[in-house]
This record gives sequence, structure tokens and C-alpha cells, in this order.
Amino acid sequence: MLTFAPRLIDLGGYLIVDEADRWRWAEQFFRALISGDLHGTLVGDGYPGIVPVWVETLWLLGEGVRRSIVEGRWFSQESIYMLFHVWSRTEHIALQRLPIAIFNGLLALLVAWYAGRLYGRRVGVVTLILVALNPFYLADSRVNRAEAMITGLLTLSVLALVDHGRTRRLRTLVLSGILGGLAFLTKIQGLVILPVVGVTLLLAALIPRPPLSTQWKGRWGLRLVIAAAIWLLAAVVTWSLLWPAMWVRPLDVLSLVYDYATRKAGAEGVNVFFAGRHFLDTDPGGLFYPVVVLFRLTPLTLLGLVLAVAGCVQRWRRDADYPARLLAGPVLPLAIYVALYTLAMSLGSHKQDRYLMPIFLALDILAALGWVGLWDWLAGRWPYLRRNAGWGWTGAAALLAVQLATALPHHPYYFPYFNPLLGGGATGARMLRVGWGEGMDRVAQYLNSKPDAAQLTVAARWYGYMVDFAGKAIAFDRQGRWTRADYMVLYIQQTQRMLDPSPGVIRYFQRLQPEHTVMLGGIEYAQIYRSPITRAAQPSVSRIPDRAALFGYRWDASAPGEVRLVWENLGLTDAAFTFVAALSDDHQDSMWQPCIVAPGFEAEAVTVGEVVESVCPLIARIDHSSSSRAFDVRFGLRDASGEVSEFTFPEAWQSLVYQTEGEWRLADWSESLDFVARRDIPSEAVTVDRYHAGQIRLTAYALDSTVLHPGEPLTVTLYWQAVQPVTKDYVIFNHLYSLDGVEVGRADGAPPLATSHWLPGQVISTVHIIATVPDLAVPAATTLQVGLYDQGDRALPITDRAGQSLSVGLTRVKFVPSVWPSEAPPVYSGVRFGDAILLEGRSELPATIPVGEGQSVVIRLWWQAMSPIAGDYSVFVHLVDEAGAVVAQADGAPLSGRYPTSAWSPGERIIETRVLRTPLDLRGGSYSVVIGLYDLEDGARLPTAGSANDQVVLGEIVVK
Repeated sequence: MLTFAPRLIDLGGYLIVDEADRWRWAEQFFRALISGDLHGTLVGDGYPGIVPVWVETLWLLGEGVRRSIVEGRWFSQESIYMLFHVWSRTEHIALQRLPIAIFNGLLALLVAWYAGRLYGRRVGVVTLILVALNPFYLADSRVNRAEAMITGLLTLSVLALVDHGRTRRLRTLVLSGILGGLAFLTKIQGLVILPVVGVTLLLAALIPRPPLSTQWKGRWGLRLVIAAAIWLLAAVVTWSLLWPAMWVRPLDVLSLVYDYATRKAGAEGVNVFFAGRHFLDTDPGGLFYPVVVLFRLTPLTLLGLVLAVAGCVQRWRRDADYPARLLAGPVLPLAIYVALYTLAMSLGSHKQDRYLMPIFLALDILAALGWVGLWDWLAGRWPYLRRNAGWGWTGAAALLAVQLATALPHHPYYFPYFNPLLGGGATGARMLRVGWGEGMDRVAQYLNSKPDAAQLTVAARWYGYMVDFAGKAIAFDRQGRWTRADYMVLYIQQTQRMLDPSPGVIRYFQRLQPEHTVMLGGIEYAQIYRSPITRAAQPSVSRIPDRAALFGYRWDASAPGEVRLVWENLGLTDAAFTFVAALSDDHQDSMWQPCIVAPGFEAEAVTVGEVVESVCPLIARIDHSSSSRAFDVRFGLRDASGEVSEFTFPEAWQSLVYQTEGEWRLADWSESLDFVARRDIPSEAVTVDRYHAGQIRLTAYALDSTVLHPGEPLTVTLYWQAVQPVTKDYVIFNHLYSLDGVEVGRADGAPPLATSHWLPGQVISTVHIIATVPDLAVPAATTLQVGLYDQGDRALPITDRAGQSLSVGLTRVKFVPSVWPSEAPPVYSGVRFGDAILLEGRSELPATIPVGEGQSVVIRLWWQAMSPIAGDYSVFVHLVDEAGAVVAQADGAPLSGRYPTSAWSPGERIIETRVLRTPLDLRGGSYSVVIGLYDLEDGARLPTAGSANDQVVLGEIVVK
């Protein structure tokens, strides 16, 4: 319970860096293993992480067998897909972590058991208390990372080596080698144990123990070589057997691991926070790991280590034989392991506190020895303590209570733990790097509590760790998209390292008041800020090189005559340049007004890299009798000569609206898009509102003609607006299809200005010429399909403003004959259906048809549109008997649907053919041919003009 409860309770809910990679490696390894692809078991980046992968694989195999039993068949590829499809979701992160946490719990128990075996039962009990509730070790033992696992394996390997030195048993030496091989397979930094193995075996060889045959006495060098060879053989065999890729591609495996190990040894890529400083591509120094030890130990372990050292010094002074016993005893190898491992890790430049975790269980054992030594000293002074076992258990209970009080308040977030004797989290966060994703779940919880959470956009450096956030999360990085977010989140690693998006941006937000702060372990883990910008700019676009970049402006209705400009200083170090602002309702007119630096930002205004606020007055020429008008808010830099260099800031176009005298308001973004479109798109263009993947809006289009002859080209002009910054280049497609799906023409191609360069709000026009086929049967209506392809030729989804899906069809284009038929109908009908459709006439009907023979009665119909037709109608032609029953029919849209009635124009003559096929068993008698039209959508018939009839009799046919 002590070991597993804190490891298994509340396993989910938050994400930690590296876990996604480890799960992906496990999936790849599992799939390769069950398919027999040994080459495919070469996963990862040389870490190697194979033991955690095996733990996950066995867990997945067990789940697969369980599902097979439930389904009654061996799980298939489809079952495997569904298994990973479900378990890879964030809400199932606990299922991913569970086998790792169980395995780490077992390792912790084994360490305590082995310590009790080597150093006594009392030491084992105290070790269990210290190890099971070691917050630093506990944090990683609950997640899918390798540090806790290698810690347990290396500690057990050292303990087995100590056992071998004590007993000289071959099996303990082999066991130590196997555990060392497992440690290497877990993380290659386990190789650091090799000097420890060498020194420990050297001590064992120099100090012979019985039983030892006469022939081996004095031959310590040979004993050392043989023991080391056995240990290495066990480790190498373990490595080779448990990594199937070693069986088929050993050189590739070793090359990958070597590249990883050497890459981590140098200073390149170092990104460490230590003692209030950020170390980038440089070694933080030799004090790093001693500080880690002090801050990551629990008070009990730290005090136990002090007691152990004090006891050792006391015995050294009082007992002349103690140095020899220490040299031959089981304690020194642990101390050697701690010292050599720390020294070896200090030699490398890549330093993280968790890299030193493998020594912490050994420190817990040494501390347990110190506490037991204290008890023995007390019992020597007061013998009644030894005589009554209850006092011993009381002491153990006191240690347990202190350790529980130290660790459990941090549950389930153990990562923020720092030694309270040194100031706890508040001090630790100033000394060592903190934050691996934990706490971002609390950010998501806070933001999800807002009523408009689903509509929020939040910028965060660790945005992928906002578990179950209902809105949209984007990166808070140097790209500058964060300026468009509703909230910005500063995470603890950002404020420590002062990197992303930049030190100046971080300092700017730190001077603001956060709306909410997430606290973990006494550390301000995350600050949530409401955006200080009401109209965002793109810093990568809205900039004057080596001068300034704009983040956007803030407007407040309480001060409608001014805005606060938020900008980044890229090179202004004196007052030679002045920010200016203007309001204008077109692209030309401007009345530039000087801005002043906001109070408190004077130093930042002349410091490169800092973020500044400037107050800019706005003056507009307004005719108070006129209606509402929208204005561009424009900004520039005026040099000493008075020349103004204007910033490109399309997001600020048409952003302020004057409503009535003295009343202003900020237009929302969709309004500004509409205002800009109305101003910059020709009035003859057809307005639409179609959004492609929510990024690019098709705002209007224009055709050179909506009526063509086959073979004539169609010129299409499209008017686009980027709704947000576009990061990819898309291809525009224009396709013409007949209504029965036959391609009539197409024009695909990238726009002259790549979509990744389109500025939000700016109107971009593109012209496309579609060559059409010359042999199209006419008249015919076609659909013009317009959209965007990504680089994989996948069409982006199209929606309306509310997010409802739209079809790719934009409009219809008609193809008509050069000359319409002039042939008059043989039989004139002159029947009008509704107000718009005229049945001009028909062909002759046969007077008789023979009975008992299926016949095809061909009827040609002459139609005309008297006025535009709103809907699409279908024609029915029925052969009815004297009782009014339908015995044959020929229903369908005119011209088989290729030219629906909604496409007809006045003056066009449409001639179509209908075929009535009579049944073989048609009896003799007189039959009527009737005709009418009905709506395709609801089936309602169209009445004839001037009457209530909905059908007309074309003639009679006698069957005999």
C-alpha cells in the first residue's frame, strides 16, 4: 500500500514531456513484434528506452489476449488499430502509465527488500519508507519516462554487486550484470555504472573472503578480470536478447545508440536553468548536481545522511579496526556508486536534475543506515528502548508520518517538490528548472470554467499539455500568431529560461496583472493573462526592419479618441524616430498624429528587444450628418526629416466604426472583413461568404459570362480574404461539371501571390481561364466548382460563417447552341403551366397501336420559358385508361436533367423526346396521353394557367 497507492492513484489528468514519444515507440515496437518484423523493433532515437517499451508491450499483449477472449477470435489488425486508437487518447493516459507505475513500484519494493537483506531488517523498513515516498523519485515513477526505471534497475544492480562481494556467489554477480544490461536498455546513461562495477569488483578481489581455494589466494588480478568478464557477459547477453533488432541489424542499433550518447555528451543543445541563470549551449558547471542533491532530497534523507556521516566519523575516531571493516563492508560500494555516478554525470554538459535520479535510492539506503545508527546509539544510552520493541515501531511510525507529510501534499504533482529545509518550491524554482507539462491541466480547467470557453483561443508555450481544453490552443512562440489569442499563458519554464517567445515579451507580460495564477507546491506554475490587445497585428508582417514590429493596439470605449499601440523595439535607441497614428476611411487620406510613450515604458522605448506601449491620439474628419462609417487605423514611424514610413497592418483596416455623433465602437473581425470587402471589391462582383478550412474566405466572384457556347473559354475572377495568418501554400481549383458529372473544363494552379503571403483581411483577386470542351451536348447547365487544394491534392472543407458545411459548387454556367431550334411543333398546344412555362406543342401521336405487343410511343415536346423560372420541375407523361389508371409513363427532368427548368431563359426553345413503353398485357380500348409538371423538391404539381387543372390531355390512342 505504501509503495503502490501514491503511484497508482490519480494517474491521469495531466501530461508530461517525452511521454508521447515513449508511447509512440511502444506502439511501433508492439506492431513490429506481433508481425514478426524484427527490423522494425529498432525504435526511438538511441535513448534506447527498450525496457519501458517491453513493459508497455506486455501490457498491450495482455489486453489483446483479453479482447480476443471476449471477441472469440485472435485479435486482428483492426483490433490492434482500435486498441491504439482508444488508448492513445489523452483521457486514457492512465492506461498508458499504469504498467510503468506498477513496474516502478515493484522495483522500489525490491530495493527495500534487498537493502533489508544486506543491511538488516530495520534498515529495510526505513529504506521502504524513504524510497516509497521519495517525491523526486515518485514523480517520474508515475509517468511513462525512463528515469525512475533506470534508477530502480541500477540500484538493484549495485545491491546485487554488494551481495556478490559479501557472499562471492556467482548468481549474484550474474544477477547484477543482468540488471545492468536492463539499465543500459532503459537509458544509455546507465553505462556510467561501469566504473562503479570495476571499483567494487576490485575491492572484492583485494579483500578475499572464505570460502576461497588455495590456488586463487593472492591472484586478485585474475579474479578481477574473470568477475568483470562475467558481469559484462551477462549485461551484453541481456542487451542482445531483449532487443530483437540486435539479432538482424546490430550495427544499425549500435550506431544509433552511439550517436545519441555522443550527442548528449557535448555542450551543443544544452538548455538549462540553474541558480537564476539560463545556460544555452554551455555547461552550467560543477555545482549543478550538488545543488540538485540538496534541493531534491527529503528532510529525512538529508538528516539521515548527516547522521550516517557523523556515525562514520565517530567510529573512525574511536575504533582502530573500523577503516578495515568499512573497506570490506557493504556500505562503501554504495558510497562509491553515489560519488562516481555524480562525478561522471558532472563531466557531461547536458545536465538535468532527473539525470542524477539513479543515485537517490542509494542515498535513501545510506540515510536509513544513519537513522538506524542513531537508534542504536540512543538504545545504547537508554537500554529500555531496545528491550521494548514498541519503541522501535514508534520510531518507524514517526519517520513514516514525517515522510507522508513531506510527500503527500504534492499528490498528484510531485515534480514541484523541493526540500522544505532549503525553502521549498519558492526557493527551488529560483535554483533549478521546473515544469514538464504538469499544471497546464489546471490552466485548461480554469479556462473551461468560462461560459465562452469553446470560443476562446489561448496562446501557451506548452499548449499541447492543456488537457481537455474546450477552445483552441496555439503556440506562444516567436512566430507571432499568439497576438491573435484571447488569453496568453506564461509557464514556469518560460519565466525561468526567458526564451519563447522572447525575453522582452515575457518581461512585458510580467509587468501586467495576471487574471489567474496556477500554484503547485508553492510555485507560481502558470500565469493566465487576458490579452492586452484588441486588434492584433502579425509581428512578422507589421514591421519596419531594424526599427519596430507591431503586436497590435488596444482600444477602450472609455477613451475613444486614442489607442494604445503595443510594439517591439527592434533597433530604436534614441528619440530620432516618433510613432504616429491616423484614422482614414480610404487608402490615401491620412492625418498623422504623434504618439507618446506610455508612462513606465520610457526605458523600454530605447532598449532593443523590449515591448513598449505608446498612446496614440486619433483624429478623423467626420460629417456628423452622415451615416455610420468605418475607418482604418494606421501607424507609422516619422524620422527627423518628417518623412513617415507606414507599417503594413491590414488587420487594423476598417476596425473602428463611427456610429453617431461622439459614439465609436470597435468592429469585430468579421465586420472588418466585410467593410474591407465592400470598399475594395468591385460592386458588380457577386458576393458570397465561403470559408475554406476556416483560414481563407472566398468573398466574391465575377464571370465574364454566364452563358457560353461549347468550346468557348470561361474567365473567372475570384476575390479572396485571409481570415487569419496562412502558413501553407494552397492551389486554387476551378472545375466545370455538367449536372450528370461529366467534366466540361478545369483550371488549377497556385495563385501568383502564394497563399502563405496573403495578409489577413486584404482582398486578393485571382483570374482563371477555363477552356471548355467543344463537343458538349447543348443546351446544358454546368456547375462551377471553386476551392483550394493542399499539397496532397485534398480539397479544404468549405463552410459558411457559422461553420455549417457548404457544397463545392459555387454557381451555374449555361452552355447553349449558337442558334436555337426554329422548327415549329406539328401540333400546337399553347398550354401554360404556372406563369413561366409554355408547352408550345408536340409531335403527332399514333392513332392506334396493336394489342398484346409492347410498343414504344415516341413523343417530342416543344417548351419555352415565358419568364425566369425559380425552381426545377420534372415532366410527367402518362398513358391512362378510361378509369383514369396509369398504365404507362415517361417521367423525368427535361433533357434527362442536363438542362433543368431553373436554367431556362425567355426566348429559348427546348425540344425534348419522351418515350412511353406500353406493357405487353395492355388490353384493347381507348387511352389518353396526359402531361404535366411537378416540383422536384416536394412533388407538388404545377397548375395550368387560368384553371385548376394540373395536367393536360395531349391526345387519344386506341389499342386494338
